[in-house]
Parts: sequence; C-alpha cells; structure tokens
Amino acid sequence: MLSVVLKQLDKLKLTAQGMQEAIGNQGKLIKKLNQRVEVSWRRLEKQDSAMQKVLIEYRSQNRLCRDFCMIVCITVLLTAVYWVYHKKGYV
Repeated sequence: MLSVVLKQLDKLKLTAQGMQEAIGNQGKLIKKLNQRVEVSWRRLEKQDSAMQKVLIEYRSQNRLCRDFCMIVCITVLLTAVYWVYHKKGYV
C-alpha cells in the first residue's frame, strides 16, 4: 500500500512540475505579447500623430478654399443686388 501511495505522489510531483513549466511558458508568452502590444501601440501613436498633421494641413488648405468661395459668392450676390437696384431705378 505504501508503494502505491509513493507512486501516486511521484505522479503528482511530475504533474506539478509539468504544470509549473506550462505556467512559466505561459508567463513568457504573455510577456512577449505585452512587448509586441507596446510596440504596436507606439506605431499606432506615431501613425495617429502623422494623420493628425495631415488632417490639420488639409483643413488649413480647405479653409483657404472655403474663404475664396465665400468671397466669390458674396461678390456675385452683391453684384446681383446692385443689378436689381439699377434695373428698378433706385440707383
């Protein structure tokens, strides 16, 4: 009976050692994944800042275009108002 208990204890010891190795391997994998996530996060932050710069540059160019279109529209409307007043004889 004692030999059976000793065999079972040896099996449990081997199982515990296997579990310890598996836990150690999983810990190493988790560390590697965390490092890869950090590297990917840094890359995304760099791309995000680059995209923000492009967006700001595009907005500033687009703002100039909008201002130009607004000036043209106001000029056309004022010309139309002047033409209507001139036709009616108010001017």
